[in-house]
Amino acid sequence: PTQVQKTKKMAVVDGKLYITTTYYGGSGYQSKLWSYDGSTMTEVTDLASRQVTHIEEVGSKLAIFMGYYLYVYDPSAASGSRLSQIDTDNKYYYFQNFVAYDSKVYFTYWSSNSFYLKSFDGSTLSSGVDLGSNPLYFIVAYNSKIYWLQYSSSNYYLYYYDGTSVTNTNKYLPYWPESPTTVLDNKLTFFANNQI
Repeated sequence: PTQVQKTKKMAVVDGKLYITTTYYGGSGYQSKLWSYDGSTMTEVTDLASRQVTHIEEVGSKLAIFMGYYLYVYDPSAASGSRLSQIDTDNKYYYFQNFVAYDSKVYFTYWSSNSFYLKSFDGSTLSSGVDLGSNPLYFIVAYNSKIYWLQYSSSNYYLYYYDGTSVTNTNKYLPYWPESPTTVLDNKLTFFANNQI
């Protein structure tokens, strides 16, 4: 299994804060999307009977992830057609490891015995980039690339994706990464074995 670095339940689009709420009732999960303009909280729409796992602003729209489902909310669209579902061809495994990069939201998922990296820009869903079958940890955007740690041969190797290809830096942690990779003082910072 992968470790999810972060999930977001709110995002800003065109100066307005959008917030998702989820509760579990007798009929299962119920989720809603709200907006806040600095003074008034308004219920925007129902988000189906699923739990919201992450939202991200992409191209003046909201990408809304609910397990292995992806929806897009477009505030500028005509009323009644602002929320639409994106066909992801993924019906079994939850999307994870979300990160904003290059005006897109990137995420990973498991399929056919391998992890894949995809992106969504508010309109187009990219094809998946094969990351191999080893578990990956703590994805982060840094220095115009996406970095993560991936387990192999008892070590945790640092990989990056530059928008075109995946590269193994051949640098690694010999210990399990204890908390998310962080950018501090414009440097990637890792936490392992009670050390930084």
